[in-house]
Amino acid sequence: MSSSPDPVLNNLQNYPRRSASPQTQLHHSHPPVNASPPPPPVPLGKSPGKSPSTGHISLQERQQQIKQQQQQQQQQLLHKQQQRQHQKEIQAKIQAQQQAQAQAQAQVQAQLQAQVQAQQAAAHHHHPQLPPQVPPQQPQGQPAHIQPPVQPTLEKLPPGTVFKVGKHEAKIVKYLSEGGFAHIYVVEISPPENGSNIACLKRVIVPNKEGLNLLRAEVEVMQRLSGCDNVVNYYDSNASRMGNTHFYEVLVLMELCTNKSLLDYMNSRLTTKLTESEILKIMYDISKGVYYMHSLKLIHRDIKIENVLIDSNFNFKVCDFGSTCPILRVPRTQQEFQILQNDLLHQTTPQYRSPEMLDLYRGIPIDDKSDIWALGVFLYKLCYYTTPFENAGELAILHAAYKFPPNPPISMGIKNLINIMLQENPQFRPNIYQILIELFKLKGKDVSSLEIEDIFGLGEYRPPPVEQIHPGIEPFTASLVPVFSPFRSIPRSPLEMQMALQQQQQQKEEEKQQQKLKLQALEQEQASVLSPTSNLLSVSPSVSGGDISEQNTTDSSPSRASFLENVEERFPELDHTLSSAASRTKSPPYKQHASYYLPAKATY
Repeated sequence: MSSSPDPVLNNLQNYPRRSASPQTQLHHSHPPVNASPPPPPVPLGKSPGKSPSTGHISLQERQQQIKQQQQQQQQQLLHKQQQRQHQKEIQAKIQAQQQAQAQAQAQVQAQLQAQVQAQQAAAHHHHPQLPPQVPPQQPQGQPAHIQPPVQPTLEKLPPGTVFKVGKHEAKIVKYLSEGGFAHIYVVEISPPENGSNIACLKRVIVPNKEGLNLLRAEVEVMQRLSGCDNVVNYYDSNASRMGNTHFYEVLVLMELCTNKSLLDYMNSRLTTKLTESEILKIMYDISKGVYYMHSLKLIHRDIKIENVLIDSNFNFKVCDFGSTCPILRVPRTQQEFQILQNDLLHQTTPQYRSPEMLDLYRGIPIDDKSDIWALGVFLYKLCYYTTPFENAGELAILHAAYKFPPNPPISMGIKNLINIMLQENPQFRPNIYQILIELFKLKGKDVSSLEIEDIFGLGEYRPPPVEQIHPGIEPFTASLVPVFSPFRSIPRSPLEMQMALQQQQQQKEEEKQQQKLKLQALEQEQASVLSPTSNLLSVSPSVSGGDISEQNTTDSSPSRASFLENVEERFPELDHTLSSAASRTKSPPYKQHASYYLPAKATY
């Protein structure tokens, strides 16, 4: 049965349709009205293309594209895995090469060290020198590697070993001591020096030419000071390269001080301490050695107890001139500042550094006054077996904050000498000639007999005015006195500070009590004035006619307080400033006496 055509459907079929997107086409469950039939499926092996009739991509073609994309992703993943595997193989090969190089380097170093030891033994024991061994070559295919220098070991040499030191021949007698990269030996020398064939040999190993130049500078200083009796005498020296390395062996022949060092001597006197005569003897000998250096425009920079030796005649001598240098001017650039700061850090001892060494920004040159400061610390340690800044540190050095322990008792002369040497301002410190004069006086000798030239031309030491120097500052306690306080007087110990505070509080209480007593006495005086016992002017209320008469007050007469309480009622025209006895007792005396008299305008 045929139905009539629907006019609405005909209108929709005649309306121009918009082509649907591929996504909307995939979701169509049935073809649209009057749509063309779907294209035939693309056979396998052929690339999917657009349908010539519709211009769309079919569902099968879309699925084929997705499969191809998945295959491409899988191929990329496989390629990345192959690259990672290849990188791992390359890293394993590199590690194997590095291990092989390290093993080869270790073999070369062992062979070089054995060769150096064999050469040293041959040179020291007069054995024929072993032929040099050729180090193994690097394996082919590996890059050449620069071998690091092998540091030779400094071994103790047995007695009987013979050295050639310059013009002298030295034979080791015994091993004496060790310090850093140096060994000290007692040797027999030929020819002898100063009538003795016994000397001291210092054997040092330096790693490069810079260390060799430093030792050469020290040897040159010892040569210039060889004429001084209070400096360790220099005899001879020699330097040579150690095998095929960059290290040098330096031999220095010098005077042997048989009584060891000042440090050993002080350690033997820990219980009894040094006497003042011994202290003055040591200080005088060391000051003469420093005087000889300052006369040559040289500064030691490392004067301390450890750098003093004692010879066979019990004379004290300065040694260790590795830090000696001429006067150092103020640095002008930041680079010079850093160089000087680094040099002072390595060439000086912290407890003996002067304030201008710690604070280079003060703009003070490093000259002979720095040695004077070190001599002050040196003298303090001779007296008390400790340095004045042992616990306080650099801040105390910068402000010259120290104190003298109560024990052992030291005379004021030595204490004053320490005070003038430990002045914060180097201008107020004495020079070495003035110190020798002060030591001569302390020893009780005549200054005119001092056979030393005044190389500075300033004469004896003259203390600066009191207003130009600050008093000595004792070590402070941070909880009581701030470390940055500009002291105008000598701080005291915490116990003394507490006692002083207690005394101040007691004084304040006593003053308060005295003030109270004074006030009580004044009140009593005022009360006695306000209550006289005879001949007071009083007004009797029983007098008729308003006459006022003088009467002697007795016990039966009305009191003055009651009179004053009723005065306002009886004299209303009177301008009274005080209305009661209580308020009148608190007024000044001149107002109290004025209240006794009646004003002239009063009418009765």
